[in-house]
Amino acid sequence: MNGVESAVTTRCGSIAIDGLNAVLLAEAAQAKVLKTNRLQADNTFVPANVTYPTDSGLLPRV
Repeated sequence: MNGVESAVTTRCGSIAIDGLNAVLLAEAAQAKVLKTNRLQADNTFVPANVTYPTDSGLLPRV
């Protein structure tokens, strides 16, 4: 991951994430929703301070 670990990788470990990715790619190839002869992934991201919704924050919107 280019030296940057995500929260999921930190929590579960890189071995678990690598295994999950391998299973997902195999299932997608078997279901013929993915062409496995070429794979391109865009993993760019921008760090941002995200405020997650809370019940009290969502109440005025209802």
